[in-house]
Amino acid sequence: MKKITTLLMGLLLASSFSFGQYYYVGGGTGNPGNLNADSEFPAGQGLDASWTTILGPSIATPTWSPNQTIPFTFNFNGSPVTQYKVSSTGVLTFTTAAVTVPGATNAALPSASIPDASVCLWGLQTLGTNDNIVIKTFGTAPNRQQWVFFTSHDLGGGWSYWSIVLEETSDRIYIVDQRHSGTTAGVTAGVQINGTTASSVLTSPSLQPLAGADATPLDNIYYEFIQGTQPAVDIELTSLTNLPYAAAGNLSITGVLTNLGANTVNGLTLTYNDGSGAVNDNLTGLNIPSGGTYNFSHATQLAIVAGSNYALTVDATIAADANTSNNSGNVSIAGLTLVPTKVVVGEEKTGSWCGWCPRGAVGLAGMEATSDFIGIAVHNSDPMTIANYDAGTATYHPDFTGYPHGAVDRVIGGDPSTFNTMHTNRVNDLVPCDVKNIVATINNTTGKISVSADAEFYGSITGNYRMSCVIIEDDVIGSGAGWSQVNYYNGTAGSLVDPVSGFDWGSAGDPVATVDFGGYDHVARTLSNDDILGDAGSLTTNPGIGVQSYTFADVNSSVIDSREKAHAVVMIIDANTGEILNAGKASIDAPVSVENVNTAKFNLKAFPNPTNEVSTISFNLAELASVSVEVFNNIGSVVFTESLKTMNQGTQKFIFNGTELPAGIYFVNLKVGEQTITQKVSLIK
Repeated sequence: MKKITTLLMGLLLASSFSFGQYYYVGGGTGNPGNLNADSEFPAGQGLDASWTTILGPSIATPTWSPNQTIPFTFNFNGSPVTQYKVSSTGVLTFTTAAVTVPGATNAALPSASIPDASVCLWGLQTLGTNDNIVIKTFGTAPNRQQWVFFTSHDLGGGWSYWSIVLEETSDRIYIVDQRHSGTTAGVTAGVQINGTTASSVLTSPSLQPLAGADATPLDNIYYEFIQGTQPAVDIELTSLTNLPYAAAGNLSITGVLTNLGANTVNGLTLTYNDGSGAVNDNLTGLNIPSGGTYNFSHATQLAIVAGSNYALTVDATIAADANTSNNSGNVSIAGLTLVPTKVVVGEEKTGSWCGWCPRGAVGLAGMEATSDFIGIAVHNSDPMTIANYDAGTATYHPDFTGYPHGAVDRVIGGDPSTFNTMHTNRVNDLVPCDVKNIVATINNTTGKISVSADAEFYGSITGNYRMSCVIIEDDVIGSGAGWSQVNYYNGTAGSLVDPVSGFDWGSAGDPVATVDFGGYDHVARTLSNDDILGDAGSLTTNPGIGVQSYTFADVNSSVIDSREKAHAVVMIIDANTGEILNAGKASIDAPVSVENVNTAKFNLKAFPNPTNEVSTISFNLAELASVSVEVFNNIGSVVFTESLKTMNQGTQKFIFNGTELPAGIYFVNLKVGEQTITQKVSLIK
């Protein structure tokens, strides 16, 4: 959870009614509990297919949906409810016998137009062909959430996305402000118990949307309603904001506190414990209002030792706290043995049909001189499209709002003309891993491109990480349908000059043939495993410190037009979030000998090399094979031999131990079936 904006903070300070049945305590940014990570698009047009439509689209006359069954036990105002229905005007009611549908003109709560036992986003309308009300359940028992999502609804002439969320066990109700553009009206957001009792977000019935057009939860804002009587004192440790890894040295323990009590919080004690004893920070002089948040940084930093892991418990304590079950949090932090150089990946959403997309091509061209930036053009609806890559960016690019669009590492998004700024804001971020030793070769005999690489992790971190390979190509030229670039800069939008080629789109025609501008650059030609999240199983879950090698499945060389203009981009991706942690790029070489072809095929490597004692020899088998090894010194004498017998498909390793050997050059001959490949190892002492 991030710091709440000044405008939102004003909304958190009060609610219009509070009678004890439900009280409003503000909320925060993102989605409540972070259970729903789905992108926010219209049903059937980008929204995950697991959502179920219950009403819409194109409803001119206010209408109730069919009754829906709540998939878990839920209590409203202290009484169990099992079903609800929703109006096309933004009202969810547990009074399923209600007949009259609230109209589109909203008002303050309580209102005679609203049935008893209702939750309101009153003022929305399900008018358009994209407007639907959909539902989905997130999480696992006993902490599930039922989301009622109003997608692409009309609000004052613009489009507006909101949700009502029912939460299992806590019986809390959330109203989530998600995505908007062009709205001029406001909504009534609140909970109505009956005709005389309600609790609303301040400024209702004119509550304006605060979220932007971002299709991810990053800019969402939620309002929280808690059942019961608001206690005088209740502090919540809402989140811990430390990364699961840190550089060696002193680290501040940070997070967010929320005041759920009615009284202003002026002081409390923060404690963290990594197993070696409690470390206290007595905070005084605070001024956290009811519903307000406080971003803390513990006064005593934690000393991080490289290669060590820390399991921290963090507690917030305050006198007379009515609920101590929400005061604690846990975070695991790995101390990195090395802080690797960060390489930023910029992905540009583009298409030959997109008249403004030459701006994206110019934006990527302007980054070519930046050595720690790799550009990839992801095409849409043209002959260069990779369907799964194109579709996946809509899910994992932040702030995806149209074409052209740019994002770096899928964590910062914006116009592709700002790639330089996005790179600057990302390149100094701490990451726990590095991409090394990329070997990309094309075998002219088999017509295949082979790519292998190493991922080195500098801390024992938890998570699901994968390697991914994208082959990109410059100067891609084609003719026929879909190849020419539509150009809205043709004399009407000023000069737009490519900084590499010098081509001026402002003085070009519309459309522009590929031969005229030299072809498309940075074009994604293949995506490994056809999965934007990378190759499942390419890295071990919860990787420890050290190197992991991976060989990607061969691809046909026909996917590229020219080896000399193509590169292999290898990335390490967090498969849970889509974030690109680090990356590398290599040219695609043409092997010049049978030995080089075989070395590339089996990805034979020694690490470290040179070594003063021991080196790990790794290689990759495409299938079950019989393997043996011999080691020769530089005069051809055998110093080691071993039959490794039958070995399974995948990456295999054995140890070259030079402890008792003199310094010099040694040759490791690996025999796989009927093929022999050699790796040179330098032994220094």
